[in-house]
Amino acid sequence: MEVGQATAPQKHMIYAGNFSGPFLPESLDDFVISDTASKLQLYGMVNGTLPMPLFGKHAICLWGSYGTGKTTLATILPQLFEASGSLVCSKRRGIYLADRYWEITTCGIARNSVSLMDKLIERCTEGNGYSPSGWHYEILDEVDLLSNKAQESLKGVITSSVSTIFVLTTNHPTKLDRGIVSRSVLIEMNQSASAADYERLAQRFLKRMGLSGDELSAEQIATYAKAARGDLREFGTAIAVEGISRGGRLSH
Repeated sequence: MEVGQATAPQKHMIYAGNFSGPFLPESLDDFVISDTASKLQLYGMVNGTLPMPLFGKHAICLWGSYGTGKTTLATILPQLFEASGSLVCSKRRGIYLADRYWEITTCGIARNSVSLMDKLIERCTEGNGYSPSGWHYEILDEVDLLSNKAQESLKGVITSSVSTIFVLTTNHPTKLDRGIVSRSVLIEMNQSASAADYERLAQRFLKRMGLSGDELSAEQIATYAKAARGDLREFGTAIAVEGISRGGRLSH
């Protein structure tokens, strides 16, 4: 598949994050990956042209400013990987197959880091909750909020958990243990310098509201994108308001 043709996620899985209704994400095209190299890497991994894990990197780290969709993308990446049918199968394929083969941990919620890591290690070693291709997925949101000791422990878990793919998010990649960074494919999600990225996204949103997608000019979309400064919550809200004023619907 070419860039822009990422497979839609499986319908039975549950979405999470900050999108809803007609803006519920279906593919990588519903996000803005600001960095060209990051975009090529992520599309390549999802579509199978790049292997995952890659050179011992069992983690994907989505990093960038607030509101760029990191958490939402993190929650659907397991679906995208599995739906593509291109993911290299792990040795756990066919063992402990489960409908729910991922776990989401919000590191920013006050909790005991030691207990958190103990539970994560248990999930990665107990042998339950594997996908059709034999992978277990651990999603750690705001991973930089883990204590230094917990980050050191996570580094070891990533190395030893050969049948687990980790998806991490952070607003502050400089606060991550260097070992975690080394074991991760870093994907930048910040404000894009390309106006076309936001024009494409706005048109997708408007069409899902039952409109043609051409209701707003490129200049109008660029103005909203600049004001949002990469925050898709702000950008999506602005496009939704414009769409409603033109007869669009926000049905769920």
